Amino acid sequence: MSDTSPNEISGLSGALFNTFFNTAAITTPIVIGYLIKGTGSVRAALVFVAANALRAVCCYLVVVGEIRRFELKKA
Repeated sequence: MSDTSPNEISGLSGALFNTFFNTAAITTPIVIGYLIKGTGSVRAALVFVAANALRAVCCYLVVVGEIRRFELKKA
C-alpha cells in the first residue's frame, strides 16, 4: 500500500485499505457461521472461501493491471 499510494495522501489510502480489510474480517466469519449452521457441513464454507479467492485472483488479473505509484498534480 505504501509503495503505490501518493505520498501526499498515504494516511488516507491506508485508512481506506484498513476499513475494507476490517469489514471483510468481520463479515466473512459471520457468513461462514451461517453457512455451517444452515447446511450442517463445512463444505459450503469451503466453497465460499474458494469462490472469494477465485474472484480476487480474477479481479487482480483483469482489473488491477500495472502496479505503479500514483502521482498527484498540483492545482
